[in-house]
Formats: sequence, structure tokens, C-alpha cells
Amino acid sequence: MKTLLVAVNAKHIHTNPAVRVMRVLAGDAGLTDTDFAEFTINQSHRSVLAALYAARADVYVFSCYIWNIEMITALAADLRLLCPRAVMAAAGPQVSYNATGFLTGNPAFDYVLYGEGENSAPAFLRDMARHGKARGAGLVYRDGAGFATTPAPETASMDALPFAYEDMPHLSGRIIYYESMRGCPFSCSYCLSSIGKGVRTRSMALVREDLARFLAARVHQVKFVDRTFNALKDHAMAVWDYLIRNDNGVTNFHFELSGALIDADMLALLKKARPGLFQFEIGVQSCNEKTLREIARAFPFDKLS
Repeated sequence: MKTLLVAVNAKHIHTNPAVRVMRVLAGDAGLTDTDFAEFTINQSHRSVLAALYAARADVYVFSCYIWNIEMITALAADLRLLCPRAVMAAAGPQVSYNATGFLTGNPAFDYVLYGEGENSAPAFLRDMARHGKARGAGLVYRDGAGFATTPAPETASMDALPFAYEDMPHLSGRIIYYESMRGCPFSCSYCLSSIGKGVRTRSMALVREDLARFLAARVHQVKFVDRTFNALKDHAMAVWDYLIRNDNGVTNFHFELSGALIDADMLALLKKARPGLFQFEIGVQSCNEKTLREIARAFPFDKLS
């Protein structure tokens, strides 16, 4: 069974870690005929559709986000006409939260993979290869005139995640996305990150191994996708300390921080960093204290200021 994992990025410099992780995990599960393809929203519909059709995959799995969902649904609708027997699945945050609604509005798709996919996605592909259908955890699928939902998938172990960038030599000048922790300590009412509770990290020994590979390759930028990188102080300090001590003079590391959690210890350590080594994105949900209370994100705004 040939499977194509499809990523549609916002720009050419971006990379998609999800499809890379899934390809590695599929290979570990013995599904060797699994590959991924990356496109951008700036490419023409016709050219991307031609590439998807040329792949002649039995199963297409699309990685769905807010910036690509319109293009992906249009591509899938036309691809369904060209490949009527292919199985099409959607995964990612833009479809997980309302899977039945998505399937209702997009008849080209057969499945939605919801939740963390490191355990459930390889099982889905294995079941498709063996039985031509899947009923494992983390699925919403068409069932007669309606839909069926299987139990939520197990939480993935951060230490079990493979190194995703086997193609790193071909990524010169592009942004590498990296995940050292998962979850968010806050519960902002408008944010999908508040659905999952708790924060968990990858062990520092493995994080150092991963970062060493990026540094050795002298990649342009590594962007941590950790939602609030400095939520766990010891973890953040250990990563920063390692990168400061092993700076290659080239690679830039991007982090999303909570300004209210920055303290004197962090500032003292960061003073040792080369200018340009780190890049910080500090989100401000609101400057209005009443708004912050209403969205369940109250914190001392004077400290952030």
C-alpha cells in the first residue's frame, strides 16, 4: 500500500515536522512504502494537484492547519475525481476539534485522525494495509449515513518521538521546527492549546542529541514549537545553557515565551548569549485586565510591562 503524507506550508522556507515524524514511525512499523511531499500555499492548484495525482498513492493523509485548509479541501475534492478509489484522511489541529463537521462539509475525505498521532497514525496505516479500513484509536470516519468516533489515542511519550529531519542536508536556508515539550500551563478560553492539560518534556539527554545535530549541520534557524517555552524554568535554562556553550556562530534559535515568567536567573543566563543566537516571541493576550480575567489568563500585567 502506497501512502503519501501531504504538507502544504505557508512559505517555502517552512518545514513540516508532522509528516516527517509520521514517515519515520511508519517505516519503524514496517510500512516502507510511505513518503511525504511538501508544497506551499503559493503554488498553483493545478501544479500541486498534478503532483498528487502523479504519486498514485493508495492513501493520502493531509496535514491541516488554519493557513492551508482552504487549499487542501479544494485539492482533495479534485483529487477524488481523479483517484476515486484512493483513501483520503485529514489530520491536524484544523480538523481535530470538529471532525464530524469537517467530514460533513468535505465528502472527499474518508477519515479524520484526531488527537496526538504518534501512536494512532501508524496503526491507522497498518490497518489500511492489512484490511483496507481502520477502526483504531483517534479516528472519525463515515459509518453509513452518519459518522463513528473511536476512543482518543494514547498520549505520546516525548522520549519516544524519533528525530524527524532525515533530509536535513537538503534543508539549507529553511526553518527547522523542533518540539522539546508539549502542552501549555495556561487555559486561555479561546485557544486550542487549553484543551490538553499539563506540560511534559523530552529528556534533556535526547534534547542535547537533537540540538547537536542541528548545530553540526549549521542550519539557518531552529524554531521551537513549544507553546510556552519558559513554563518549566529548569528545562528552559538547561536548553539555553547548552546552546550558549555550544554556539556555532551561525544558527539562530527561536522560542515562544511568557513575558510574565521571565525572572532574574533567566536574564542573567541570557546575558551570556551571542547577539543573534536567540530570538524571542513574547505574546501579549491583552492589555486589559478585565479581558484577561474573562479569558482565564489573568497575570500581573505590570510585571510583563
